[in-house]
Amino acid sequence: MDGEAQDIAVIREFDRYYTNLLGIWNKTYLSSAYSLPEIRILYRIHEEGTCCLKDLAGDFLMDKGYLSREVSKLERLGLMEKTKDARDKRSQSLSPTKVGELETEKLSSLSDDLIRDRISGLSSGEREELAASLTKAQVLLSGGKNVKLSDIDIRNEVHTGDLGNIVRMHGRIYGREYGDTPAFEGTIAVLDEVPEKNYAELR
Repeated sequence: MDGEAQDIAVIREFDRYYTNLLGIWNKTYLSSAYSLPEIRILYRIHEEGTCCLKDLAGDFLMDKGYLSREVSKLERLGLMEKTKDARDKRSQSLSPTKVGELETEKLSSLSDDLIRDRISGLSSGEREELAASLTKAQVLLSGGKNVKLSDIDIRNEVHTGDLGNIVRMHGRIYGREYGDTPAFEGTIAVLDEVPEKNYAELR
């Protein structure tokens, strides 16, 4: 099995593990009256306040006919309402009702409780590592499209671990682009203690 095939196998194995972990295959989600797609739709509209049906279809990569049926069901339940989109008269905007807002907040709390239970055995450091790894996976798979300006934290002071992360990223980039060895990364880590003539030799 080549490297790509091994990577695919690992990703598929994690996908099976994670969907089982969250109970996604149950007919309803979070022991509620709703399926996971229905909850996702509710949560997205709750976040946006008003959302275009066309945008939902693009974001969720969901069949438009299926999405339309799900939205109609939520509308019949009194959780959202449709109005003509002011920008495009051929499209419809979706807005949460008061009942929909309250229901979404309750479901969001249940979802938080589920994740809290799943990570309860991890230390604070392990939780941070997990969150960072999942964020990196999302950035890689989306080509960085999911990164928003609000996600970027610009600061002027150095925190514990920052220098180690810089050295690690520096080593990975140079290893990938120039074929540098781990010895070069070690040189960067202790650069101020290494004579300049040895610096070039270790690349």
